[in-house]
Amino acid sequence: KEKGIIELLKAIHGLPELNLHLDICGTLTDNTIAADFSRYTNELKNQIHLHGYVKGKEKNELFKNVDVLVLPSYHEGFPLVILEAMATGNAIISTPVGTTPEVFDDKNVIWVKVEDVESLREAIKKLANDDELLNKMKLQNFCEGKKYSKQIHIKKLCDIYDEVSG
Repeated sequence: KEKGIIELLKAIHGLPELNLHLDICGTLTDNTIAADFSRYTNELKNQIHLHGYVKGKEKNELFKNVDVLVLPSYHEGFPLVILEAMATGNAIISTPVGTTPEVFDDKNVIWVKVEDVESLREAIKKLANDDELLNKMKLQNFCEGKKYSKQIHIKKLCDIYDEVSG
């Protein structure tokens, strides 16, 4: 529930005029939303692919084959999935949770309100109907994502270690 999956499904359900495909990764761990989840996934079955938990090559392939990462979480620390999406040049729709608003801005992310189906629906429509904006955001995120590569992260950690150890 706290990942905002029901809000996302409601938003997609309310956009029948758009030809959207939704890849859902992870597993349902909250039985309080099981009935709603089942109802929406059944109603949208032609638009949804449930992957379960993904990692490694499968996750990388998913990121390469999608345009937008949608992360409507109620709370997060710092969601690494945003960095993964940026590294592969995905546009991003997210709630301003955790430290994400401190690191990213409107060039990288379309911000939506927590638990707000309508703001989520509007953000999805905005990217679906504006190829120029979508492509601009994808390019911006691909370029920005290079700053967060594994190699750069390792170098920064080594620099810190060298500085501390003298």
